[in-house]
Amino acid sequence: MRARHRAGPAPTVSHAAVGGATRQTWYLFGGYGAMALREFTDGTGTTWRVWETQPIGDSLGPEFRHGWLVFAQGAARRRLVPIPEGWAEMPERELRRLCLAATPAAPRRRVIV
Repeated sequence: MRARHRAGPAPTVSHAAVGGATRQTWYLFGGYGAMALREFTDGTGTTWRVWETQPIGDSLGPEFRHGWLVFAQGAARRRLVPIPEGWAEMPERELRRLCLAATPAAPRRRVIV
């Protein structure tokens, strides 16, 4: 599976105060344009990162054609399709809900040369 999620070295940060808490969204710029990256803590105290991934080519199923969100924590990955409108600016409680609804992804295979 090939997908675009490469980002450049210089992020910009968008801060938003919501209910007394500050929310940060990083926007990473690279060869494929801007990509939002969020970090949040779930109900068990585990920190997750979430970002949007867009496919390259047509090797994926039709449900992935318009991209998906990746939720990552250590080696664990979850995918959510379709990408919810405005996800990068959602409150953490919504990101927690989306993470629970996301489908666990198979572990990534590493090619050793």
